Amino acid sequence: ASTFDLIDADFGALVTRKVVIDDQHTILPYAGPALSIIRIDGEIDDTDRSFDADEDQVLGLIAGLSVQMRGMNGIRIEAQVFDQVSLSAAASIAF
Repeated sequence: ASTFDLIDADFGALVTRKVVIDDQHTILPYAGPALSIIRIDGEIDDTDRSFDADEDQVLGLIAGLSVQMRGMNGIRIEAQVFDQVSLSAAASIAF
């Protein structure tokens, strides 16, 4: 049998500025500090192993760019820097 516990909490204080390009496009750059806590406990009974996992750095930085288009469609690109750099991208389509 295996047992795992997970705690994941994120908090950020981001600053943004709305930049209207035209009547169909708006750009929202954002950035700011963030706090991220990840804790994983664990237990593996079959091999008598136990493990812990937690982050090396809880304070980090988030920066991104959101492009909003007419009809609630959009694109978002974001970078997060904590222990390492992670990048994400997303698209939203409303229909």
